[in-house]
Amino acid sequence: MFKCLNVKMNKGFIPLEVLGRKKSITNNKSMSKINYKLHKNRLLTGFTLIETLVAIFVITTGLMAAVTLIQRAMILTSVSSDRLTAAYLTQEGIEIVRNQRDTNWLRRVNWKENLTSRTEPGILGKFNRTITITEIVPNVLNVLVKVNWQDRGRDYDFSAQENLYNWKP
Repeated sequence: MFKCLNVKMNKGFIPLEVLGRKKSITNNKSMSKINYKLHKNRLLTGFTLIETLVAIFVITTGLMAAVTLIQRAMILTSVSSDRLTAAYLTQEGIEIVRNQRDTNWLRRVNWKENLTSRTEPGILGKFNRTITITEIVPNVLNVLVKVNWQDRGRDYDFSAQENLYNWKP
């Protein structure tokens, strides 16, 4: 039914995927049994070119997905870091105005003296801060601080506002 196959066991890795029936062969040196599949009385081993190309495509696709994911994560980390910096700069802008108001109180001058809107370009290199002060009603000022910057060709901005009151009328 099957022809006898001469197979040396110490030749290295031999893939065993083939079409056909299985036959047990015993090696005289090691006396172990190996199942080989036969197709038209020949032992078929190795990968075909199509299988190799499919494997390369799958590996390449996986690597490209991983590289894209890492690149996107790095961009988002950079944007998050810039937003955190902008949040601190807006809070600092509000604190600057509040500090000037408190200094006016300590000097016993008008609490709104030296409280003016201004723009501060180039803070920490790429950030621009604009402080806008408007009087809502007597004894109440609205302070709007806006920080904007540009990164990778996109414009970003972050803003905060607070009302300051004259507590010593």
